[in-house]
Amino acid sequence: MSDPDVPKSALELVMERLRKKDAESGVEAHHLTDDQKAAIAEARSVYAERAAAMLPVERDEVQSRPGLQHRHFDMANELPELLRHPRRARSAT
Repeated sequence: MSDPDVPKSALELVMERLRKKDAESGVEAHHLTDDQKAAIAEARSVYAERAAAMLPVERDEVQSRPGLQHRHFDMANELPELLRHPRRARSAT
């Protein structure tokens, strides 16, 4: 699967350990079908659009209520980046 000379990442090591533990416990891996993957992609798309549509409402609410400004400021500013690059934005926090 990967080059044996390249060291494995921590994630790869953990996943390998979990697969081994599952195999020892008799747990079988179930892979998603193409239809299931398509349904998940569609759901993500729909909810990303809804979240993006809510962003202006959230900003208006935060600006109108000073007590919310500090608590919601980071979320309101980071949401567009999270929607564009979910893995990069999540790892940066």
